Amino acid sequence: MGRVYRARHTRMSKRFAVKIMFGDLASDSTMRARFQSEAEAGDDPGGAADRARDWLRPPLERASEDAVLLGAMGRAYGAAERDEAAVVALREAIAAWYDVGSPAESTHALCELIRQFGMAADLDGLRAVVERDIPRVEADPRVSDKSLGFVRVALGRAYVQAGRPDLGRHELRDAPETRALPLIAEGARLRWLALACDGLGETSAAEDARAQLAARSEPPYAWQFQAALARLDAARRDGAVPAALLEEVVSVDELARARRRCPEGRDLAFHLTQRSRY
Repeated sequence: MGRVYRARHTRMSKRFAVKIMFGDLASDSTMRARFQSEAEAGDDPGGAADRARDWLRPPLERASEDAVLLGAMGRAYGAAERDEAAVVALREAIAAWYDVGSPAESTHALCELIRQFGMAADLDGLRAVVERDIPRVEADPRVSDKSLGFVRVALGRAYVQAGRPDLGRHELRDAPETRALPLIAEGARLRWLALACDGLGETSAAEDARAQLAARSEPPYAWQFQAALARLDAARRDGAVPAALLEEVVSVDELARARRRCPEGRDLAFHLTQRSRY
């Protein structure tokens, strides 16, 4: 629909995303309305997802665009903490990807679905994923090991959040698909492995995982905010989060957006480490 640029507001000293609509779409009133709805989604992601329902084709006529939109709706509902609506939209996204013959693409929505169940500590939901969804993608030759690695990291995180660090450690440390992850997922794997080890009282293993995060020289951007969150995790484990550390963490652009969505009255350190997408 458009091209997205990262920009810095010179007066406010803040970073923003600036999206410029493609010229050939600007004359289409439907696309303009959709573009406007996207712009409003940062302040009201749940409302934007509700409005997006109007753009979906009927279930039997859906195309890949509908699957993409359903996945975005699921993430928006999750950001608005409308967890039931998020699960419904993500389930629809997974089904839509299979309907259009792209099971590999369904793993993006599957990871988001697993994340929702983890944040809700819904072990029944996770059990259904393990028994039904994961065997289906594992058996499909069109789904790469890299995609399966992302799913395993998501499942490990969810188990840690749901109070089963033993199962989380297994997924994050022992699952073969996690041995060749891209850096964007490897940082998350190490961070949640450290938290799983914390939960099991394996302090040395937890510190080793965090040390691997901290030791990488010239880390890519995604690695930086995982390392920042890992420092915040360790401070929360020890019972107190220094204000200076919290300010350092939220200075990372990606986490600054999560900060803006923190509900009033909620502990910011908890929100960043447990309710953000990371």
